[in-house]
Amino acid sequence: MASESAMTHYIAALPYRDMIVGIRLDFPENRPLASLFEDVFQRARDDGFKITCHCDLCANHSLRHIAQALYQLGRDQTGLSYLYYTGESHTLEHTGVIHDAGIRIAIASDDPADVEDIWLNNNLYMLHEL
Repeated sequence: MASESAMTHYIAALPYRDMIVGIRLDFPENRPLASLFEDVFQRARDDGFKITCHCDLCANHSLRHIAQALYQLGRDQTGLSYLYYTGESHTLEHTGVIHDAGIRIAIASDDPADVEDIWLNNNLYMLHEL
């Protein structure tokens, strides 16, 4: 159901494509991202859009979902948190490339009440290490 709904909304947005740079999808945290929205992401790529997604860290298999976003989609909005929990520092190199290209990096949370105060400090520290 979620994939069909995402495709319906994607197609409905196409008349406004001149105002859209990229496509971002949220997904149920208990199901793998890539398999759930693969057709929508591929259609968006084929249509020339940039793609990204959001993954929550406090859900079952969240690190697996974030890894899928990083390695299968090439983008994610949770990458620095993933690095903190897995120690995969090589991904920081990609973040540095993004930063050096002039793309702004945000350190934020969509659930600030649920995030411990040390979360922000850890992410700022990792950013400093770039």
